[in-house]
Amino acid sequence: MPVILSMTELPTADGLTTLIARRATALKVTRAAVVCFGPSGEVTCEFPAGASARMSLSGPVRVSCVAKLTTATLVLHAVNEGRLRLDDRLGGLLAKSGVEAVPAQLSDIVLYQLLDHSHGLDGADLSGVGADCAGRIDLIDICARLANQEPLHAPGAIYSYGVSGYLLLGALLEHVYDARYYDLLEACILRPIGATESNPPAIRHTICPSTGGALRLSARSAKRLLALYWRQVRQSPADSTGLSIKRLMDEVRPLPGHSSRDTGFTLGWRHQAGGWLNWVGRDASGEVLSLRSNPQTGSGLVVTGSEPRTYLLAEQLHADIWHLHDDRGLFTAAGKCEPIDPSCYLGTFADSKTTLKVEDSCGTMTMTISHRQTGTSRVSPPSRKTLRCIGPHAFLCLPAEAHAFHHQFFQFIGSGTARRFSYLWNGSRVWPRRSQQPAS
Repeated sequence: MPVILSMTELPTADGLTTLIARRATALKVTRAAVVCFGPSGEVTCEFPAGASARMSLSGPVRVSCVAKLTTATLVLHAVNEGRLRLDDRLGGLLAKSGVEAVPAQLSDIVLYQLLDHSHGLDGADLSGVGADCAGRIDLIDICARLANQEPLHAPGAIYSYGVSGYLLLGALLEHVYDARYYDLLEACILRPIGATESNPPAIRHTICPSTGGALRLSARSAKRLLALYWRQVRQSPADSTGLSIKRLMDEVRPLPGHSSRDTGFTLGWRHQAGGWLNWVGRDASGEVLSLRSNPQTGSGLVVTGSEPRTYLLAEQLHADIWHLHDDRGLFTAAGKCEPIDPSCYLGTFADSKTTLKVEDSCGTMTMTISHRQTGTSRVSPPSRKTLRCIGPHAFLCLPAEAHAFHHQFFQFIGSGTARRFSYLWNGSRVWPRRSQQPAS
């Protein structure tokens, strides 16, 4: 049962502690810190209560992809100061930043498409981008790498999560302000939210504007980051065309490729039912930072933890506290839906790093997955999985595990013309079709 019935009322501290203990035990989460807030204040919990090994509200975790939110906050700050425009063309920005030969696939991308992952760039080969001689993000290297990769799709066509958009934004911010990314981050974000102690200058060279690197935030400082972000949104003026940050945030754009559990996305946020926005960072070490915000009601939820299942705990708490239904029915629905015509799915889909080959094996759809090792031409041993239909053009890649949901879920999207779909999508990344004929 949900602990409250209002969209703005908060649970008591005891009620939140009891709820977290029940959910965490069921999910086998051993440590978590939670900040639940609304117009009337905030309620916090450190789990397990009273234990020396609990996750502290002030204990920082690696932010991973939530670093994109810090970069987005810096971009909105630059927009509000008139240094950037949301409709700036990337080609012009790159030329002003010293890129002499702007790759054609970058020229017509608009700034806000970098923010909301609809730019179409294949950033699978951008790991290991270093600094230039001035100690800044090597924008020339990024552009050269992107120039060698075929775009995944036209700008604005499909949501395709990746690192390239925010790497470009971080580099552009350095040129706009004539300062290193870390110095901007420290002055405009870390110092105002009280996070400088957990992010000392010694780690500045390891912080990435897209994947986070060594950047760490606590549950309390992450809540302050949300407040800082929404302050930038509220302060945004409209330009001569009426385009503003607030207007873009108010528009939910259900482009092809957004998750079936989401209503759409904009500027990096995933929109969900009831006006809720979602942003999650999951580090390879297992640390999780989950942010949920509802600008309509002024409510939100921040959850940190040191185990991968913490993000499932955050989903359950969000549904319980605000009386929402948890839309994770794709697993329970497995096997209840049959594909209309398997032949329209068959073929090879690939980006610069991963190849997915969909085949019909004696009446059973299978997927063979192979990865090229970063920085080399070597390909890891392929793995073969069974595809089970769970909805319209949606499949589970079996054997599946609930904690790896977005890595097991695949959906065919695109026009579907000529009996073949154009893209394969797993809830974040998108792979274009590469074969012209169904695989045999």
